[in-house]
Amino acid sequence: MDELEKKPDATQEAAEKKPERKNDFDNRRKLMYALCGGYLIYLAIKMGRDYPGLAASGVWSSERIAALCGTIAFSIIGAALLVIVAVRSVREWKQSEKNEREEHTNE
Repeated sequence: MDELEKKPDATQEAAEKKPERKNDFDNRRKLMYALCGGYLIYLAIKMGRDYPGLAASGVWSSERIAALCGTIAFSIIGAALLVIVAVRSVREWKQSEKNEREEHTNE
């Protein structure tokens, strides 16, 4: 083979053969979001359990304030992850139901 002869570009061929990836929310991602969201909620509850007693006694240090901020952040992020999973699951369920109804009407 001559060095000046053009070789086919392997990356273009691979890109043509590769199916397009959908922007769908696959089951692995749903599972990871749900597990992470649940764990963050669990941590927030565990961290925030002592705060009513500390607030009543007036014992507040910079570490306690940072932990309280972490508790609030974990709660918000964990709840957001769980809501994202729920909303996307409902959307996918409704879309699949709609697709099934369309298939039955077309037959």
